Amino acid sequence: MPRFFFHIVTPEEKFPDDAGAELPDAHAAHQRALRLIGRVMLCTELQNEAASERWSRWVVHIADAHGRNVLSVLFPRGRTQAIRRACAMPRKTTVAS
Repeated sequence: MPRFFFHIVTPEEKFPDDAGAELPDAHAAHQRALRLIGRVMLCTELQNEAASERWSRWVVHIADAHGRNVLSVLFPRGRTQAIRRACAMPRKTTVAS
């Protein structure tokens, strides 16, 4: 499986991904980038930071193992439905004994 790297770039900083992840294809990499974006946005919300203006120029650059940019995914202004879906975690269920 190919390895993809998810580099977060903001107007002020770059956060390189040195580990990457093995994924089947670019579609799976795109879905992972959406989850990453959602988690970053959620963490900011939990810290009570007003961030909608902050996201306007943030981006996740997805690179292949050779360092070539495969895809760039822009942060939305707010948590869109696609981001919410991508971030959805399975709910834990309790089994009665």
